[in-house]
Amino acid sequence: MIILAFLLAGTILDLVLGFLVLFKSYRTPLRIVLAALSGLFVAHLWTAWASVFARDLGAWYNYERSLQTIGLFISLGTLELTRHFLRGEEAGPSWTWGRWRVSFYTLAAFGSAAGAIVVWLPGHVVPGGSVGSPAVQFAKDAVLIPAARVLISIYTLYLLESTYRFAKDYQRRIARLCFIGLGSLATFHIIYFTRVLIYRELPEHFAEASSVVYGVVYPVILAGFLRYRLGSEHISIPRDTLYSSATIFLTGAAFMGVALTIFAFQWLRLDFSYFERFLVGFSLCFLAVLVLGSGTMRRRISDFINQQFYSRKYDYQEQFFRLHKTATTGADVDGAVIELIENMKYSVNVDDAYFFGLNWQDGNFYQHENKEEGTRRGLVISGDSPLARALADGTPLDLAAEDDAGRERRQAARREPLVTELRFDGVFPVFIGDRLAGMLALLGGRGRAFDAEDLALIEVFSTSIGDALFKNRVLQERIEQKQFESFHHVASFIIHDIKNQIATLSLLLKNAEKNLDNPSFQASMLNSVKSCSSNLQSLIDRLSVAPKRQELALAPHPLRPMLEEVAANAGLASLPGISHALTGADGAPVPMDKQSLFFVVRNLINNSLEAMRRGPGQSPQGRIDVSFGTLAAGAPARLRELFGGGEHFFASYGAWILVEDDGAGMDPEFVRRRLFQPFATTKEKGVGIGLYQCKTLVEQMGGRILVHSELGKGTEFCILLAADVGEEGLRSKV
Repeated sequence: MIILAFLLAGTILDLVLGFLVLFKSYRTPLRIVLAALSGLFVAHLWTAWASVFARDLGAWYNYERSLQTIGLFISLGTLELTRHFLRGEEAGPSWTWGRWRVSFYTLAAFGSAAGAIVVWLPGHVVPGGSVGSPAVQFAKDAVLIPAARVLISIYTLYLLESTYRFAKDYQRRIARLCFIGLGSLATFHIIYFTRVLIYRELPEHFAEASSVVYGVVYPVILAGFLRYRLGSEHISIPRDTLYSSATIFLTGAAFMGVALTIFAFQWLRLDFSYFERFLVGFSLCFLAVLVLGSGTMRRRISDFINQQFYSRKYDYQEQFFRLHKTATTGADVDGAVIELIENMKYSVNVDDAYFFGLNWQDGNFYQHENKEEGTRRGLVISGDSPLARALADGTPLDLAAEDDAGRERRQAARREPLVTELRFDGVFPVFIGDRLAGMLALLGGRGRAFDAEDLALIEVFSTSIGDALFKNRVLQERIEQKQFESFHHVASFIIHDIKNQIATLSLLLKNAEKNLDNPSFQASMLNSVKSCSSNLQSLIDRLSVAPKRQELALAPHPLRPMLEEVAANAGLASLPGISHALTGADGAPVPMDKQSLFFVVRNLINNSLEAMRRGPGQSPQGRIDVSFGTLAAGAPARLRELFGGGEHFFASYGAWILVEDDGAGMDPEFVRRRLFQPFATTKEKGVGIGLYQCKTLVEQMGGRILVHSELGKGTEFCILLAADVGEEGLRSKV
């Protein structure tokens, strides 16, 4: 009854969990392997059951050969599962053989296929037994079968151990069931088939033993894949990864657990069947391995091995890479401090760590975020506390030490309530410059003082935390500096605008001497003065508030009224030496920020005036034409002639404004390389910021500004505006 109940439970668990894992978001190869192994394990369970209860030798022999065939593919499937488990790339070395690329997995697949064929060849695997009990005997040329399974299992352990070694702490925690389960399967295969290699026979009880292992372990593996999203985790494994003592330890622990359990049964003379003894023994051993895989036991074992077997406690190369990885992750200061503390806890083998950072405003030390779920939150240590004064000289406090030299400091530190309440083992200062910037408190119930290597390694981590805090302060100062630079940037724009307004007033004054009696000039001059006064007040208002990103309000407006307002504001009608024209037919309203577009066109006209040749009295003389239109019917030939671009280019915009003059023009090389760069100008007294601002504003409105210029012939600027969006009151923050 026990066997039947076990077989039914294992079958149901394997099939149900194997079916459910198909719906997890894993890569297709991983899901296929998990589902295929579910079927193989179920087939093995029932074939083993049939073998145990076979009535004649011939039937038993065929069942045993079937078990060997299924077992070969189970070994191969376990290897394939381990290759895809948590790994971001295909695991294992490969070799180039002529035009073929061969990997260890390829060899394992061929070895399994060849072994499956050899199993069924006459005379290679035969019934027998050297001690009277039935067994499967292997001929000399059938050694391929156990050899393949041993090598596959060793390689599986190698892959599993290297995956575990380079996994992060949380990845080890969530994948613990799978690590232990896959390791147990590989260890079981190594134990049994190493025996076959030695004695060339496999005892009949292998069917029962393998049923126990497979029935207990594989549901645990499937449960691990179902419980956590292991398919989204990836680990990078270096090429030169070597087999380490962790796998040997776990394998030896499992083997010794089985041996001691069976020995205890024999010593107590308990009358159990082989199946029942192995079921209980293996289950207890498997439970022991689960316990050995816990974080607390790992820390104790690691600490013992480091002290007893190595000349140095820590692998400093690993610590260097841990620190380097944390420093180059690009995380913010909080994330960097958390990662440093977590790495230190793993390296120094402590249960938990608290970091208290200095608040530069009130001088108290506030607890930093901690990943541990059971850690208390919101703790504060006063800047005037005995603990803070004890750390002011930069010397760590080892509260587990018993030397006389530091006794007074330890007694003073223990007057801080948190030290005794949380049972700190040690508190380490974190400095920025010569000022205490934080406290790193470690706890784990240590019964002895920190030694020199402990103190040196913790000092490295505490120094790294100080560096992270210092870099954060420098970053904050740079942000403040950028804000001031932003203010100066805005101020340079405003200075340029003020310069334009002053230039307009200067032109009016020069022409007022000759044309003041002209009524039309008087009206134009009054409009220009009013506009300049309004613009100057607006500029003063912009300068009096904190700098912020400019907000453009895009709304549909007709072009002609806005351009007429610009021409009037520029005072073109009051300049007798300037001929000007405004041509174009209004179409649909164009989405624009009216104030910004007004500034852009006004700035282009002002640049044209400054580029004009000067006549008597230094008044500008020349021609300025402003034309506009929509692009609904295509771009005019004039635009394509000046700026190139096909219909597809112009079709992505909705309207155009062209400002032309016959002034001095610009060098094509200057236009191509520097024209729209800040502080680039051809004027003797220019700032070189106006066209940069024009380009920025036009692009923020979804448009583009084009230029064509020739020395001595003049310049043409074209503003392309975005197509009509058809939404009144559209706003765009830029």
